[in-house]
Parts: sequence; C-alpha cells; structure tokens
Amino acid sequence: MTKATITFKIMNYWHAGTGAGEGAHLDALVVKNASGLPFLPGKTVKGLFKDALMTAVECGLVTNDDTLSYFGGPGPENTRFDSDMACLEFTDATLGDKMAAWADLDRKKCRQLFRQISATCIDDKGQALSKTLRTVEVTIPLSLNATVESDIASKSWIEDLRKAAHFIRYIGTNRHRGLGRAIVSIQEVTS
Repeated sequence: MTKATITFKIMNYWHAGTGAGEGAHLDALVVKNASGLPFLPGKTVKGLFKDALMTAVECGLVTNDDTLSYFGGPGPENTRFDSDMACLEFTDATLGDKMAAWADLDRKKCRQLFRQISATCIDDKGQALSKTLRTVEVTIPLSLNATVESDIASKSWIEDLRKAAHFIRYIGTNRHRGLGRAIVSIQEVTS
C-alpha cells in the first residue's frame, strides 16, 4: 500500500456543515467529531479531489485514463447497482491526535475554535429583506490532515493528485462567497 498525507492549510473562516441548525440561534452548525473538533469528512475530501482532478484533465495536466479508476464509477452494465470500486481510499481531514487529546481534557476549550457570522439579503434600496437573516457557525483558520492510500503499484496517482491539488482553492459551504480559502498539499508517506 502506498500512502500520502494531504494537508489543508485553511486561511480564513470556513464551514463544513452538518445540514442541521440550532433553532433560532444558529441556522447552520459545523460538523464535529466525538471530541468536539471540526473536521472534513473523507467523502468531502474525495469529492474535492475528484472535482479538481477532472479540472486537471480538462487543462491537459493529467490524462483521463486513470481518473475513473481512482474514484470509481459506473460499472459495465451502467445500472444503479453496478459500479466499479475506487482504488483510492481517503480518510477524514482532522486536527490530529494531539488536538483531540487537548479537546478531551476540557470540551469547553473547543469553543475557541468557532465563531458565528451573520448575513442578510439587501434589496435595491439598501434595506434588509424580511426573514433573510442567517447566522452560521464557522471555524477559525487552521490546518487539517487526511491520508489517501492505494494498492496501485505505480505512484503516479500521487503526482496526479498533486497536480489536481492546485485547483482546490476553497473548501466547505459558501466557498463561492469567500469562506474556506485553502492551500492544499500532498506528501508521500515513506516507511
């Protein structure tokens, strides 16, 4: 098995959401692990890289030959229940074991990692529209690490993901509105 570490250096507030809110207080909560720390689910990490790799293919930086096998896809019968397995396995992007131990000592400390931001819709007269105020929980800038591994004999997949990483500029919800600016890098893990 070949393994690589993915680092997400997040430069500003970001929001990876649960889809849940907290009643009238917060409209959207950040996804947290058992220690109360924010993380990016492995499924999200995989999706970011799949999208970025497709962009790298369109730009001619990566060939299209292996990208389908990296992430899986429709099988030969092209039915709902027929799919090819992905050969890359992504983990959640987390703050790591040291931060988890820190958080487990006192859960109240975790509150330092979160802020609340609010926004509303403004009409053409510069006035707030009724019932449009939304408050979202966001996480402060920090770095997360994930791993990706594969049993592919060639290590070309690591280089392909490195090329694709340049196309991941934002992560999380509202990334097209300025949240979640990130620099992504990949380093092969050597035993």
